[in-house]
Amino acid sequence: MKSGAHNFALALAVALVCANVPLHSAVAGSISQMKPMRALSLDVGDKHIVGYFLGEDGACKLTLMIGDALRETGQAKPSRVVVSIAVDRSAKFDTVEGKTLSFACENGAQAMSVAELDHLAL
Repeated sequence: MKSGAHNFALALAVALVCANVPLHSAVAGSISQMKPMRALSLDVGDKHIVGYFLGEDGACKLTLMIGDALRETGQAKPSRVVVSIAVDRSAKFDTVEGKTLSFACENGAQAMSVAELDHLAL
């Protein structure tokens, strides 16, 4: 049950920090460019993220599976997050390592950029 509670807490935390906010021109540390239906795989601290997006109704429908990084053989129990991001907007996800991943919908929902940003506590 501890694992289930951990996954629920992780999914809830991601949902709470995800916001459809304006894209700022000063995005630093670009990690990658995404194309529709092309998977992206990222290691962020002790988490592993696999995601893809679809251009749908003038927005990027982003799907992320977030789980513990596999350091040993074992079963991963990832959480799935789906968010729709309007063109020229971004969704930001905070990590426990003090970073923010920013997923920006671009080019008429035909591309997404992913940037890693430092975030500060308020």
